[in-house]
This record gives sequence, C-alpha cells and structure tokens, in this order.
Amino acid sequence: MTRTYRQPLLTRWSRRDRLTVLVVAVIVAFLVGTTLLLLSVGTETEAVSNKFSDSMTVTQYDSVATARSNANRSDIVLPTATVTRNGIEHQIVGIPPDSPTVLSDYSVEWRTARLPPPPDTGIKGGVERPTTRRFETDEGSVRLRVSPYTGDSVFPRSWYVGTPSTVREVGTSGAFVVEANAGDNGFARLRTDGTVTPSLFLYFLAGVREVLRVLSGVTILAAVLVLVVLYNVTRMSVRDRMTTIRVVRTTGATPRQILGLFGLRAGLLTATGVLLGYAGGVVFTRLAVNVAIYAGVSLSLSPQVTTTSLVVLLPMFGSVVAVGFFAGLLAAWPAVSGEPASLTGLKTPSGSQQTSRLGLLPNRASTTLLRWRALIPTATTLAVFALIVLLSGSLATALTPLASPSSGTVTESGAPYPMASRIDAEYASVLRSQGIEASPEILVPQLHDGQPYLARGANFSSFTTVSDARLVSGHAPRTKYEAVIGHDLATTLGIDIGDSITLGGASSPTVTRVHIVGTFDAPGVLDDQLVVPLPTAHDLSTAPGTVQFIRTDGGTPDFSGADDGAITVTGVSAPPTAEVGKPFTVTMNVQNFGQETGERRITARIGGESESVTVSPAPGERSSRRVNLTVQNPGNYTLRVGSREKRIAVYRQPPLSLDAVPNRGQPGERMLVPVLTPNGEQVSGATVEIAGTTATTNERGVATVPLPNRTGNYTIRTTKGARTVSSHVVVSEDALHPFGARVRVTPDTASMYARPTAEVVLVNPWGRTQTRTISIVTPGKTVTKNVTLPPYRTESVSVSLSSDTGKERLAPGDYTVRIVSGGDVLATDQFSIVGDERLFSTVAQNSEYAQGSGIGHAVRSVFGDLRTLLVSMAVLAGITTVGSTAATFAQSVHARRRTVAIHRATGATRRQVLRRVLADVWRISVVSILIGITAAILIGIFLERMGLLTVFGVQLSISVSAQILATVAIGSFLLANISALVVTIPFLFADPADR
Repeated sequence: MTRTYRQPLLTRWSRRDRLTVLVVAVIVAFLVGTTLLLLSVGTETEAVSNKFSDSMTVTQYDSVATARSNANRSDIVLPTATVTRNGIEHQIVGIPPDSPTVLSDYSVEWRTARLPPPPDTGIKGGVERPTTRRFETDEGSVRLRVSPYTGDSVFPRSWYVGTPSTVREVGTSGAFVVEANAGDNGFARLRTDGTVTPSLFLYFLAGVREVLRVLSGVTILAAVLVLVVLYNVTRMSVRDRMTTIRVVRTTGATPRQILGLFGLRAGLLTATGVLLGYAGGVVFTRLAVNVAIYAGVSLSLSPQVTTTSLVVLLPMFGSVVAVGFFAGLLAAWPAVSGEPASLTGLKTPSGSQQTSRLGLLPNRASTTLLRWRALIPTATTLAVFALIVLLSGSLATALTPLASPSSGTVTESGAPYPMASRIDAEYASVLRSQGIEASPEILVPQLHDGQPYLARGANFSSFTTVSDARLVSGHAPRTKYEAVIGHDLATTLGIDIGDSITLGGASSPTVTRVHIVGTFDAPGVLDDQLVVPLPTAHDLSTAPGTVQFIRTDGGTPDFSGADDGAITVTGVSAPPTAEVGKPFTVTMNVQNFGQETGERRITARIGGESESVTVSPAPGERSSRRVNLTVQNPGNYTLRVGSREKRIAVYRQPPLSLDAVPNRGQPGERMLVPVLTPNGEQVSGATVEIAGTTATTNERGVATVPLPNRTGNYTIRTTKGARTVSSHVVVSEDALHPFGARVRVTPDTASMYARPTAEVVLVNPWGRTQTRTISIVTPGKTVTKNVTLPPYRTESVSVSLSSDTGKERLAPGDYTVRIVSGGDVLATDQFSIVGDERLFSTVAQNSEYAQGSGIGHAVRSVFGDLRTLLVSMAVLAGITTVGSTAATFAQSVHARRRTVAIHRATGATRRQVLRRVLADVWRISVVSILIGITAAILIGIFLERMGLLTVFGVQLSISVSAQILATVAIGSFLLANISALVVTIPFLFADPADR
C-alpha cells in the first residue's frame, strides 16, 4: 500500500462522512449538555455547603469491645447505656476523662461541637437544678443524681452524660465511635459506615458521586450509539473501496495495516465529532437556559465548564473515540479476513434469500428494498432512546407530587432556598383556620453508611394530610426517639421496623438516635424519606418552635383579612360540663402586644347567650377577665370567644367522676373514695359499693370503704339517683399504696403566647402516712417532687407548663399532662395550643407562598426548573436517535443502491420508490420498537434492582404507564421515519447512472 493512498483515505471525507461527524457531534453534545446540567447543582450548592466541609463520623456498635476493635487511636469511644424514665427510653453517654471537651474542627458559629464533661458522681441532664431521679434498667431500677447541663452539646438535651464507670454501673448497651473526616480529600471522605455530622457538604458530595455513576451509564449508552453509527458508516466506506482494498492487498499490504487504517479513519471521524460536539453541547446548554429565562422560567442553573466537569468529560471523550476506533476495526474485518481474490464486495443475501430466512413471517412482513439486517442496529438505537425517555418519565413521575398545583409551601420571605428559611411553626394554625391543611417541617440531609438521604422533621399526622401518604405497617411516632420510614428508603438503607438508626445534624455538629416503628407509602420522592418528630429535628437543626417551611394542601392562603390589632385573646378556660340553668364561669386571658395602651371589647357566646367585657391592658400586660354564662337546654354546645372555640356538654345533672380513686390497694385496707363531677365539684349523698360493701359520701364528697380481703380485680360502683359511674381496682399483696390524683390545665385552650398551668390535687386515700415521688410530665418539661401526706389528706400543686427558659413555645396541637408515680399514670388531662389572631398579619409580612412542596421549591431554587433539564435532554436524545437510526438506514439503502437505481431506471417515480422504502421502514421499525421498548424496560429494571438508579437517596422506579409507553412508541416511530427520509431523499435525487 502506498503512502499516497493512506492520506486520501484518512483525510478525504465524503458527504456521508461529514454527516457521520455531525451525528457523533450530536451524541457528544448530548453527553456534554447532560453533564453540565446535572453537575451545575455542584456550583449552586458549593457556597451553601462548603462551610460545613469539616465533619465527623459517628458509628454505633452493640458493645464497647466491638467499638474499640474498630476504632483507630485518634477516635473517641463513648460507651452508652439505655434507661427508661416515665415509660420513655433515654441514653446515657459515657465521656472518657481524656476526651477533648470541644471539637473545634467541627464547631460552627451558632453551635459548639462539645462533649460535656461529666460530673464526678451521677450524670448531667436537662434539669433546672440538681436532683435525684430513678431510672429503670434491664437489671432493675437505679437512682442517680442529675446535674444541669451547661453550654452546648453534640447530644440532645434529653440525653444524659456521665463517666464510663457510671455507664458500666447502669449497664452498658453499646458504644459510639467518633471519627474525624477532615484529613481526607474528595470521595475518600465518604465512609461506608457511620453517620456524618455536620452532613450537608458530604451529603452533596455523595449525591454528586451518584450523579457521576448515572453519567457513566449515559456514557455507555452514548458509546453504543457511536458504535452503531461508525460501524454502519465504515461498512459503507469499505464497500465503496473494495476494489482498492483488493489491489493494495495484492501489492503487499497486510490485513493489520488495512485494519489499522480503517480504525484510524473511524477514530479521526469520531475525534472530530467529539470536538464539535463539545462546543455544540456547551452552546446548546447555555442557549436552552437562556431561552427558558426569556420564556419567564425562574432558573438558578448556571452550567459552566469547570475543572470538575472536565474531569468527568475527558474520560467520556476518550471512551467515545476508543469505541469509534473499535467500530472501524469491526466493520473492516470482513475485508481482511479472506483472500484478496475473493474481495469482490461484502456479501449480503439477496432478496429471495432474505425472504426465505423470514419464511416464518407472513408475506406482508417481507421487505422490498431495505434488509431485515437493519433490525438489530435500529432496535439498539431505539432501545437507547426508549431507556432515556423511561428514565426521564420516572424522574418526572417522582417529582410530580412536589409541584402539585393543589399544594404549596410557605417559607421565610427572601430565603434563597428552603433549608435557609426560618419560619414560626405557629403560622400553620393560621392556615388551618382557613381550612387549609398545613404541616410545619424541617429537612435534615443525612449521610449514613455512605448513602445520602433526607430526614424530614414533621408531625406524622400533618405530614400524611399534605402528602397523600399512608402508614402500611407499625405505628406513628409516639416519642421523639421514634421514626417512620418510607418503603423505598427502607429498601435503599436495608432497615425495617425494630431497627435503630443514628442521625446527624445537617449544619450543626449534633447527633441523635431513633427507633423505626413504622413504614409508610407516599408518592414520588416522599417515599424515599425518614420522618421524625419535630422535637427530634429541632435537636439536629432549628430552634424549638421554628421550622424551615410549612407545606400546605387544599387551597391558596389568604392573608388579606389579617388583623392588625395588638390586644389578643391568648387563652380561654371553661368547665368541660355545665348544668342546665346554672351559671358557669368563662375565663378569658388577654395580652397587649402593642406599644400603647389599647381597648378591646371581648364577647363570649354559647347557645344564643352572650356576655361581653371591655379590657384596656397596658403595653405588654397580661390580664384575665371572667364572665358567667347560662344554658337553658341540655346538649353539646360550642363556646366561642373571638377566634377561640371550646366544646361544652350541658346536662340536667352533671355526671359523676371517680378520677381521683387509685387503681390498686392491699387486701383489707380502708380506702378513701372521692366522688366529684367533671368540673371538680364534690358530690355528697352518693352511694359507693365494692364487693357488697357500701358507704355514703359526706358533705365533702368522700366515703371510706374497706377493700376485700381476697386478692383480685374489683369494681367500685357509685350511684346517686339516676347517675352511675364505675371504676376498677386491683387488690394484691404487693400493692404500694399509690396516691390518688386529679389534674386540670387552665386555660385548656390557649395560644402559643399564653402560659397554661396544671393544677394537681394529690390524695392519700389510705389510713397511714405515705411518702411518694410524683412526676408531673408536661410537653415542655418534667417536674418531680417528693410528697408526704398524712392519712386521708390532700395537697394541691401548681405547675407552669412554660419551658424553664421561657423561650421555647409549644407548636399548635393537642397535648397531654400526666401525673406519674412508681411507673403508674395516676391522672391525665389534655389541653390545646391553637393559632393566634395576630399571626395573620405576621405571616403576611414575614413569609411567602409558592406552589409545590418544600423539596419542589428546593429543586426549582437549586436546580432551576426541572422541565428545562428534562426537555433539553429529551431534545438532544431525539436528535441523537435520528442520527444513529439514519446511519443504520443509510447503510441499508447504500447496500441496495443498485436496486434503487434499477427501480428508477425502469420507470419508478421518486414517490413510488420513497413509498416502498417507507413501507420497509414501517415494517422494520414496528418490530424494532417492540424489541427496543422491551429491552429498555428490562435494562431499566436491572439497573433499578442493582441500585444504580438511586440519586441523593431517591430511588427511581422505571415507569411503564400506558402514557409513557405510547409516548416512547410514537416517538420512536416518528424518529425512524424522519431518519429514513433524511437518508432516502438524497438517493432519489441522484442520477441513477452514478450508482
């Protein structure tokens, strides 16, 4: 082979070769555009998360020995013990004496990463002053002295810290290992075990790693298309040069030289296409973003060529060029595998031979001009297109619930992204008062065992009302240490009900642990999340009473009626029952939030009756006013004071109550039985009976009855006239003579600005002096007192339900106060925190509403409008498919060019030839579409099962809905026909004699 032949073969490109370069350029542009669009999130989040790049990994082990065996010298091993108090589990963490008090590398401006130094004796916990508490353990009970916390802590305030020896005395249940991450770089910082805190930076880093994994799959798909295109084009080039190849083979050229020449030729075509595609991809991506902005779409996407994108793109380009070189070798192999004398043309079956091979098909399936060998490459390219559309459809399906027009998100006005928003959780009450479902929520990105995912702080019942979620197993969280998990996330993390998982703060160096108690199903990405109670999220993120956003469902908020008045009704108290014709008292609490003394007339209404009072509180002053109301007919009524409502049952005679009667006692003991109404009024003259023994209540409403001498379960029955009430008591030898108790909260309907108080009455119903430890468990704190009562005496205790600091407010909802002693609940009462009138104007001034969910808002804020990304990818994929399919049909038409010329020479018009070609294309494309869609679905399911479709913890599921399948089928059919037209029309207008 002479040097003069090599140069023309390598550098003289025909129109077909230039078309090949264009097709490769489109494929590479698809790669470049997809890469730049997906990686642009890194640019948007770098400024947000880079300040949290230093983090630590906290790993939990079931034993101290296992923890020590897995820990390095620089790691900190913290033994833990699990104890129970008032039915709630707590952690005690042992802090070794040589541990650093402050982990300065992981501290942030607003929180210090601090391991609280333990006291010499006892433990530290969230108490106001030093006290002694009893805890239950697996071995029994233990009493420990508890000292108050001082300063920040990486652990929740509800956890306790002590020395390792204290933990051993209580009973070690496991250990934490704290490991530094700051010394590593890049993806090496992503550990395969443990929970990261602060997690925000590494959460995004792990998500980018998953994006790169997806991009690797896209590169493989693009390489397949390049292989198909270059193989077909090189086959045509080899066929055109068969005579020349025979000559150079005869004159001494080796098969290896010819293979190398055609491989190099294909490589040059591919490399040229890569360069053009790189430039085109950058230009197209920026053009798509600019067009979207011009069309009014709010975007924060800024696709730029960065060092990170080049690190991803350059290996892609090398892979594509290598595949092109290989395609050239593969196409040229038939021309060098035989003897030179046999190289008269690449043999292909004739039409009759082809028909016989397809003898199993009906005659209508036989082709006229094109060959069925085009089926496989056509099916391959359409399979790639179908897979891209299916994946895009799956992503759109996953994110559709986030942008539902019936749902929305209330965030802080001007917040750049939802996790930077801070809004009062109480705002939700304003929305609910308008009939809109509302769920205050907090997002806490997590990185657990190298897998990124989202934890969501929310009240689960509120979460379900705005998410179309349903609990499928287990139960909703009942304490702050319980959580429920979405079905898809449970599969991704490999955890289930009964397992526990450690959580870390997103931007704060904090850690906690929750127990999985239920699983739920939810649409889209919501199924890939862990839902924890808001108090748990507050330990990891925002301050109590503050959330990042409020999700809504059922309408658009209307703040046009906001009340600017400064004097607000903060609480209403009234008895739960009333008697016909007898006045009952309504207490109204008010507060002046303004800067000047004001005046307001407040009216209480019930059953057509009303009473009004005028208040004039000074600035900041709280005051109470009372009015008496009377109802003349029995029934259930609603008491209304301003925006406050309370249900009251009105009876002709109030029912009896045995709330203060203990539920256990010893045989033969005499027990005091107080008989009251639900309002706490004493009932005299009532008959109390137990096991055949009766007694009558005196003027103070109490009777003394002996308990039976035999152990067992007994019923105490009390009657007065037509009224009857029953209670149960357990008579046993080991009964500990519990107190009786009654608790009432006032006001029982209050705003977040009110100061509810629990009024507790304790009764010693026994004939001996008793000393008991009483715990008053409230939503904000627990108050423990040692109470000693003489026989048959009572004592009243008043406890404020406000937090000890006075800064933490209760979110709207229903709450329970419990009186606990010796592990038994003696009494309970409920109260409600509701929205405040003044919040209407506050919400209107300090927040903004947008359609879609918090994550949907985040997607739009960080990624820009996702439709821009999906539409851009779909357009590039469609153009790529047209080019690849066109190359396949071009090779097929080129192989039958003489047959086409004969048809034209014998009188067939261009339209007739085109009709026959399109008829063949329809036959081939229908079968190709069926094969391609089936292959795409199977490949997608395989990728899904292998966990390769999980990005940022969201597990994409291949969507095979009728709508998506129809879109794929119609789109593929149209693309195949466009490809055939692009190839066939130039042949029809060429001179038949030139073929």
